[in-house]
Amino acid sequence: MFYRTNLIKGLVTALIIISFSIPYLLLMVEIKKDVYNFDHFNWLLSLGKFCVYSLFAPLVFLLLLSIAKQKKILTKVSAVLYIIAYFAALLFILIYYKYFGFIPHYKVLSRAYEGSHLLGQVYSQLMSYEEWAIFILLFVSIGLTFKYLSLPSTMRIKSNIKVLIIVIAVVGNVGLVAFQNFRYGSSDVLVKLGSSAAVLHLGLLPVYKEIISYEMSYEKKDYPYPGKINRDNVRQDNIARFENANVVIVQIESLEKQAVDYRINGKLVMPFLHKFKSRSVYFTNFFAQHSGGASTDADLGMLASLLPLRNQVGLFSADYSRIATVVEVLKEKSYKSFAMNPIDGQFFNKNSSYPRVGLDKFYDEPYYSDQAKGWYSKDRDFYEQSMDIIKKQSSPFFAYIINIQSHGPFKNYYDSTKDNFDLKNSGLSNLQIDYLMSMNEIDRALEYLYSTLKDTGLMDNTMLLIYGDHAGRAIEDNNCLAECVPLFVYHKRLSPYMSPAPGSHLDLAPTILDLLNIPEPSGWLGTSLFYRGRKTVLFNDFTTIESDQNKLIKGKSLDYEPHLNYSNSLVK
Repeated sequence: MFYRTNLIKGLVTALIIISFSIPYLLLMVEIKKDVYNFDHFNWLLSLGKFCVYSLFAPLVFLLLLSIAKQKKILTKVSAVLYIIAYFAALLFILIYYKYFGFIPHYKVLSRAYEGSHLLGQVYSQLMSYEEWAIFILLFVSIGLTFKYLSLPSTMRIKSNIKVLIIVIAVVGNVGLVAFQNFRYGSSDVLVKLGSSAAVLHLGLLPVYKEIISYEMSYEKKDYPYPGKINRDNVRQDNIARFENANVVIVQIESLEKQAVDYRINGKLVMPFLHKFKSRSVYFTNFFAQHSGGASTDADLGMLASLLPLRNQVGLFSADYSRIATVVEVLKEKSYKSFAMNPIDGQFFNKNSSYPRVGLDKFYDEPYYSDQAKGWYSKDRDFYEQSMDIIKKQSSPFFAYIINIQSHGPFKNYYDSTKDNFDLKNSGLSNLQIDYLMSMNEIDRALEYLYSTLKDTGLMDNTMLLIYGDHAGRAIEDNNCLAECVPLFVYHKRLSPYMSPAPGSHLDLAPTILDLLNIPEPSGWLGTSLFYRGRKTVLFNDFTTIESDQNKLIKGKSLDYEPHLNYSNSLVK
């Protein structure tokens, strides 16, 4: 009987460890295959390291159970909450990483509840076998825990075993992390070079610990302005410029470059934007600055020409007393400025951030009604009600329009839209179909917006920019060196053509002022896309994309560290 009961005890303990470890391993493997090329030997070493890292949470959990009073309701409730928190965090991180391509900042984790309205879409589109495995293991772990707590106290882990557990959990993990720090350099450098690589080398918990420790001990330090990233570019004089023109910015959620030309069985998904390429200056190598702040990274790049932070929302923490935004420059030229977004301005704190960047007014959810408001708003309705506001503005004005209909996971479109396409033999996944159907409705809404601006006469003296805030990651493009998003720049006096010049959100504000013939303020990193010269796109992990004789070269250079230090000192 003694051996049988001890066998049960050992089996339950082992199963708890396994059920806790599998979700962690699934996450690590997902990151590993995305960050590095496949190598059998390297994979075996990595899996061994991941297995050691995965033991920390279950061993600590078992230690807590072993010292708790087994029959107390509080013990069971606390155990269940621990399990739910652990599995929910790993599930969220895995889904977030698959969708966005990087590890979420801990502040994003703490605000995960703001995406609760998307749970239905996540369930229908993003739950693969890995996510289902984690979900099932959550309940398995709860059942095993109740079984563990039902065992007689004499069968549970004794004090000397408790000491062994904590030694293995703490010393083993900390020792391995210390070794990785010695081997690869400080964890701070790893985080700066990329949270995904840092997680692979150090483990998930140590990376979050390093980020939190760094931010708590961070002492603000001023770095001098290093000049522009492309300091040798030269202004062109043979381009039409239009002083006092209105500026309408349309930032489209998750708009990928490849969606503009995508066809389903020969039929264009976005016929208006496809045709609009021949009416505007279309930049074929435009890249999103997309990192820890998600969509707000595009805000920061467009408004202030600064790089986003690697692991958090720079729009929140930026020192706007030291930053010159495009809105403030235009205000000196008597421009009125306003932003429009159909969701609650509390999301990503925009209702407090937008006034700080200099915007005179922010029209968010309370200013809209019916199908034009909220997370499930339709762009056609949103643009109709936005145009009612725009028509009342006196010129010149700066309008910053941010849609939401195409926000992932893209299930926000009318069922009848599918009737316009032959989807049976398309070979598309549910996620891709939803993405493309959403983009089809976005395209029709953009055509309405353009036509209305034209019919009202506003387009006669308005510069229109349309671009994506980041890629949707629904349609893979192996030829794209980073997050490729389209950029259209239109004015009736601007000669249309396709430009291969590489650029990013950092270049939007300089481009706007260049076309308006307004001098730039000091402190911007970007350069007008209409300037001549070899161009470099810099990202906040030191990755670069450079133009070289009509081809693009992707690399990595620490030569731009002064630019990152300068930007971080203003934004962090």
